[in-house]
Amino acid sequence: MNILFVGPVIYGSTTSQRYQSIKRLSKISKAINTSSKRNISIIQNIYFKFLCKIGFPNDPSNANQKIISTVKKTQPDILWLDKAITIKPETIMDIKKISKKIKIVGYSPDNMSRFTNRSLYFTRSLKFYDYFYTTKSHGVKELKKYGVKKVFFVNNSFDPHTHKKIFLNEKKNKFKASVGFVGTWEKNRAKILNFIAHSGINIKWWGSVSNRHYLLQKIYHDDNIKKFNTTLLGKDYTKAINSFDIAICFLRKDNKDLQTTRSVEIPACGTFMLAERTKEHQRLFKEGVEAEFFSSQEELFRKIRYYLKYKSKRRQIAIAGRKRCEKSGYSNDKMIKKILSFIQGKKLK
Repeated sequence: MNILFVGPVIYGSTTSQRYQSIKRLSKISKAINTSSKRNISIIQNIYFKFLCKIGFPNDPSNANQKIISTVKKTQPDILWLDKAITIKPETIMDIKKISKKIKIVGYSPDNMSRFTNRSLYFTRSLKFYDYFYTTKSHGVKELKKYGVKKVFFVNNSFDPHTHKKIFLNEKKNKFKASVGFVGTWEKNRAKILNFIAHSGINIKWWGSVSNRHYLLQKIYHDDNIKKFNTTLLGKDYTKAINSFDIAICFLRKDNKDLQTTRSVEIPACGTFMLAERTKEHQRLFKEGVEAEFFSSQEELFRKIRYYLKYKSKRRQIAIAGRKRCEKSGYSNDKMIKKILSFIQGKKLK
């Protein structure tokens, strides 16, 4: 299939990883990056940020015009819009006029019912989508309200070329930790990790901190936590996950998460995962066999202490978690292949 992929194709991002999967499945695919930056003045930057906040984001890469010209030239079968909040409804309307056969497919790993995750362009465009795929089970009903013809829930998925088991030199490994977490700073996460660290367990935490949370981070910080204000991407992310004896998986409450990308990326790396207990997590992995879960900071502490003591049991669960990812087809390649086959009207065995 000829697929035109549109989204923020940035190194190490899940969007970029999905595009790489599409490239492997469709050799005639092409990508338009919506995140390219222009050299703009300080005043322009303030103006564009203001527009974004009220729902009209700037189109820094001129993606809208690029989509129209590319569709005219290549006549793709599918326009894949990966959280393409800068794409205007007028653009999609023009595309529909140019090509009668084209299918508009939307995908997002975020909760697109939140105003901070979408734009007015995105909201007004939804009625023109033929299909939309969301990793938020509650998002199906919400997206249908905006007029999407067909909305489907899919599990989060991992990149088989990025999230895998690797072996590192422990003496030179800066990521090595008994307990580790990779994710942005949030007050609730900090409070829970402080509780664990205050009990004498050393933790390493990689993740960015917003300006509004900078002072709070100083307050909610235990000496047993080594916090690195760095966003890990690509190979560094995989190295870190592979370096943890126990990798904690928190969910974002603002997104109403019941699973997240880390939910499958951690087990895919062959690392022992301790995640927040949800029905979706329990469906993805068998508790106590393929992953472990917690519902309170006290339970989290008990399980950390137990699994740090019993190394063989921890490794057994980590291996089983990796096998489950492979057996159940949690990779981007398998997920996207199912989507494309469905759109083509084919059934996979």
